[in-house]
Formats: sequence, C-alpha cells, structure tokens
Amino acid sequence: NALRREARRSILERLAGGEVGIYVVCSHGGVTRCRGVLPSLNRLCGLKAMAYVHDLIPLQYPEYTRTGKPEELAGFFSELAGARASFVANSRDTAWHLEDLAKRRHWSIGEVAVVYPGVETRPAAAGSRSERERRRKAASPYFVVVGTIEPRKNHLLLLQVWRSLVRSGTQPMPRLHIVGRRGWENQNVLSLIERCEAIRPFVIEHNRLGDPELRRLIRGARAVLFPSFAEGFGLPLVEALQLGAPVIASDLPVFREVAGLAPRYVDPLDALGWRQAIVDCLAETGVPAPETAGPLTGSADWKTRAGEFLAQLGSLASTPLDRECSPAGGKTASP
Repeated sequence: NALRREARRSILERLAGGEVGIYVVCSHGGVTRCRGVLPSLNRLCGLKAMAYVHDLIPLQYPEYTRTGKPEELAGFFSELAGARASFVANSRDTAWHLEDLAKRRHWSIGEVAVVYPGVETRPAAAGSRSERERRRKAASPYFVVVGTIEPRKNHLLLLQVWRSLVRSGTQPMPRLHIVGRRGWENQNVLSLIERCEAIRPFVIEHNRLGDPELRRLIRGARAVLFPSFAEGFGLPLVEALQLGAPVIASDLPVFREVAGLAPRYVDPLDALGWRQAIVDCLAETGVPAPETAGPLTGSADWKTRAGEFLAQLGSLASTPLDRECSPAGGKTASP
C-alpha cells in the first residue's frame, strides 16, 4: 500500500508538472472504481486513457452474471467515456457491440480498434495428422469441454446429452472431461455431476488441470466442445484448433469470426443437434479436420499481438490533446 501511494503521488506530480500520461486498463477495475477521478484527471491534467475490452456480457446477458456485475460494468464504461478514453476490443464482434452500446448510451467514444489476444500453442504440424488420428482411434473415446462451470458455458446441455447417450446404449460410450473450476449459479449442473448415477462413470471433472496436462488431453480428444451462449473471443477454442483437435462449437458470430470454417457449428439451444454432432464425431463423419479449414483469423503469438497493441498506444500518445485540456508545454511521458 505504501508503494502504491508513492506511485500515485509521483504520477500526479509528473502530470502537474506538465507531462502527458496514458492510463491503460485491461480489466474492469483500477481507477475506474473511483467515480469521477479519470474524467477529472483528463480535464485538469490532460491524462489520456486506453481500455482493452474483453466482452460486454454482463450488459448483454445479465442473466448469466452475478448480481451487481451489470451495474459495475456500466460504471466502468461511463467513467472511461467521461475521460474520452480510446478503446481496443479483443474481436470485431466485441467492438461492434461496444460501439452500439455507446450510441444507445450517448457516449462519444470514436471507432473501437481491434487487437486479438495472442495464442501460445504452436500449430500442429500437417504431417502429424495421421499419427494424431491413429492415437484417437486407439484410445477409449472422450470429449473435452473447457471453461468455468457457470450458466453461460452451457454445461447443462452437455450433461443432458451424455445422459441420453447412456440411456440409448451408445457403444463405445465416450467420456466427458470437464476442465474448469466451479463458478456461480450452477446447482443444476453440480447436481447432475454428483448425483446422476447414469453419467457418473463417464463424466470426469478437473478443477486444477495444468497447461501441459490440458494440452495432452485436448490432443487425444475426439473433439473439444464449446456450447457457450455468449463469448467475447473464445481463446480456448482457437488454442484447441491450433493443437489439431476437432471442435464442435456454438454458432456464435464471434466464433465464426476467429475460427472460420474449422469447427462444426450447432445452435447452443439445439440439444438434439449437439447429440447428433457428437455421435457423428464418434463415427468420424461429422467434424472437419482443422488443417483443412485454412488459417485462423484469431491465431497469432503474443509478441505479434503485443506489437499491435503498442502501435495503438503509440497512436494515442501522438494524438494532440484538446487545447482547453492540455497542460501548458505538455510533453509525452512513458506510459
């Protein structure tokens, strides 16, 4: 706390001395929680701001979030708009929704730039496809779903599908690996995982799986499943495709934006469609191979994406301040 107070004091002194700073926020917190501070610093000291926006889900789908989150996010954007911040989104879909929100809320935010997140995994070599397929066929079949267990991720649909597969006597009966911590408002999902005798032998929950173990699990899966109702980007989906795994995903605009034709798309409300896609995948007739779908829009390493973000930051730093807000003789400080 003492270091934070000293840092704040130093920053304010530099701003008061005529330097121009840029406040960068990549979460929904920070100074924006102190109402009125950012707009005041922008007006009095010329402080600029840039926000990286991951999604607007609490405002678009409040039914999937915890109490108070929609109001918190609305306040976050209101503070930044009041400080005339620049915005960078993690997808064109997120950017479009932010610009639409700004129009409806009468915020003047300008055009929202787009910088996709980086992807750490290396693309699977084309020559290794036959080997991967051989291992998948040799092993007992299983599917993987990655994400916090909460309503938006739609685990309930998959568990109902698995119960249907058991009751119909599907052979070989696949396992479902659920990778993700337990979140909120998920009692129906947990009840099925813990109390449904039919699916208990076939559903494995992983609350703390490390990255190497997750990569191995994904590489051996018949498919990785993403039945979400809403997403801001879909990083696990892109990473799964980069690892060479087949993917079945909800038919969301953002998934089509970042993954193109690589996944098999199914409406997140279509339980029978999901069941059929999984059965087809077991028979190896229904999911395209990731290598045949062409390059993914959303795939590039973190170094590349960081360079793109720094370019946006540099553009903001070189943009002149309004004269009525610019400190006399202002010079640009390091962010």
